[in-house]
Amino acid sequence: MLERYYDELHPINGLPKQPTRKALQNLLRRILELFDHTYLVVDGLDECGKLTDEVVECLFDISEDADDVSIALLSRDEDEIRSRLEGSFTPIEIAAHKEDITEYVTAEIEERIRSRRLRIGNLHLKGEILQGLINGAKGMINDILKVPMGSLSAVESAIQINNAETP
Repeated sequence: MLERYYDELHPINGLPKQPTRKALQNLLRRILELFDHTYLVVDGLDECGKLTDEVVECLFDISEDADDVSIALLSRDEDEIRSRLEGSFTPIEIAAHKEDITEYVTAEIEERIRSRRLRIGNLHLKGEILQGLINGAKGMINDILKVPMGSLSAVESAIQINNAETP
């Protein structure tokens, strides 16, 4: 089914077409009907950009229509997603341990320093930046992944200004 739909979208003698929400939704429903019970896990729901609302609505509709499907939707906690799914889905917060965050942030910063994508001359400042990122994560490792590590000069400047103002 999926291959056939892909071939429809990518004809040999023609321009490729974009899939439509309705066609994808119908295709997913037909695939789900092939099984007695299906577990559907969707990660990164918040990473759909402008299409987030449409994707959430599509998955919500499927969850309402199918009794033999268990659905897990994984996302950062965003108001639009939470408000649409409230009442139909049970929210569960998954937090990373501080040690995991510390290890990840330290490794990322070290790699960026080694590859010269990040320049921090002051070791004390490096420690402050690490602590700021770790404490600011509040246990959510995915939030750290969005931090543009290469642009830490703004963080560095803010810390320097703060230090200059502190007696």
